[in-house]
Amino acid sequence: MKTKITCQLILAAGIAFLSSYLLTILLLFISYYLHEFGHILFGFIYNLRLDGTISKYNISNWVTFQPFPFVNVPQQTQILSGKDSLFMAFGGMITVVCCMFMISYVIYRKYEIKNKLIFLIPVFFAITGIIGNIVCGTDNIHKSPYPICDQFIILQSLPSNLVYLLMAILFFIIFPIVYEKLPLWRKNLQKEKA
Repeated sequence: MKTKITCQLILAAGIAFLSSYLLTILLLFISYYLHEFGHILFGFIYNLRLDGTISKYNISNWVTFQPFPFVNVPQQTQILSGKDSLFMAFGGMITVVCCMFMISYVIYRKYEIKNKLIFLIPVFFAITGIIGNIVCGTDNIHKSPYPICDQFIILQSLPSNLVYLLMAILFFIIFPIVYEKLPLWRKNLQKEKA
């Protein structure tokens, strides 16, 4: 009986680890596009409201998506016509955090996940957005990283290292679900075979 429970724990942990890894990659990939979309959306709204002009934008820089060197993601939005604003600068982070909150909320409600850790996902993106884009990035008043980033090198690498935190959050959300459902899946498989 002990061996059966141990095997079930190992299998559930393996499935949860793989799932959390894949979901982390997916959420990070989506966040790049949401971030640049947020810059464009907020800049467009700002210019339309300010003087009624329709602004134009360009994705001026694409970077390699770390897990997959053959995939590029947008990293910088350039305003071609219209006025630049803090509204546009913060629009990327605001859009990502709001979208991640909506995704978390929909999953929490639709799939009846009892684990409220799921709401740490938007918190994760808020923290990495503040550090990576505002403090140590160009989404701020100065359009350049603050001097504190040069003084504390750890701040520059913190957002990329926090990816492991996102993966851990997802693991602790997925593991109890998989562990609970594993006997049901096995029972259903046995019924189908019979």
